[in-house]
Amino acid sequence: MNRDILNRMRQEGFVTSFIKDLKEYSSTMGTLTILDVIYFNSAHSNRAKGPFSLEINYKLLDRRGAILAEWTDGADSKRGGTYCARALNKRAMEKISKLLKHGLTPKN
Repeated sequence: MNRDILNRMRQEGFVTSFIKDLKEYSSTMGTLTILDVIYFNSAHSNRAKGPFSLEINYKLLDRRGAILAEWTDGADSKRGGTYCARALNKRAMEKISKLLKHGLTPKN
């Protein structure tokens, strides 16, 4: 999932870095996107038993740490968790790109 979203961001013209811990973030890095997995159902070893499910909470912060946007999105797929992640990444990138290219100001 990480590699896919980073590639999508780069394709949109954003400079990206992946950090595992918020302590690694510096305001000189710019806008921060945080992805928190809320739910992932990968218990289906046999795909015929049911779909894989993935739900993610997204936060988009400015360099001061103020929230520009926050939302939750989910996806299901009988083809596997990777398909869920790609669908979510595509939708998230469309939203992030639209939000950042329109000069957001922090939510109050």
